[in-house]
Amino acid sequence: IGDPIGSLGFYLLYEGEIYQVSHASMGFLYSMDIDDILSPAPVNVPINRLTRLSVHRGGESRAYEVSMIEKILPNNQHERDEAGNLLYEPYITVNGQEADSTAILREYLRLMALRASGKLPEGFASEEEQAVRYQLSGPFGELELALYPFDALHYAMRVNGQFIHYVD
Repeated sequence: IGDPIGSLGFYLLYEGEIYQVSHASMGFLYSMDIDDILSPAPVNVPINRLTRLSVHRGGESRAYEVSMIEKILPNNQHERDEAGNLLYEPYITVNGQEADSTAILREYLRLMALRASGKLPEGFASEEEQAVRYQLSGPFGELELALYPFDALHYAMRVNGQFIHYVD
């Protein structure tokens, strides 16, 4: 958030670009705390925006590549919606090998359902080895989520290098 523009609005830096915004459209940013703006769900990328997911756990890594392909009916016709638009489904490979997309989607939905349980202490940093790290790539850029032991019941979440929340 930058300098005000009279009483009408202010300058806003968003994804490397500077915009002029009005108090009517974006004024809520002045009254909100950063904690109010942060999403409690670190993985909010729908599968159709994901091109690659890497999972690193216990010295092992798996690379998932995601492509969206046309959905084919048993009569070899393309499946379409009511408006005649083609329908797509994910095609997923793991380390270069075709995989069961349904099972992987089920687990990915569990990852998307992950929600912060609480806030970590100010200045928290973990000295322990991470339990698991997810790296997501797509047209949105890159997203990293790493989980570290926090206490007996929780993991500390590091999202893009920042510790803010913990999860069950």
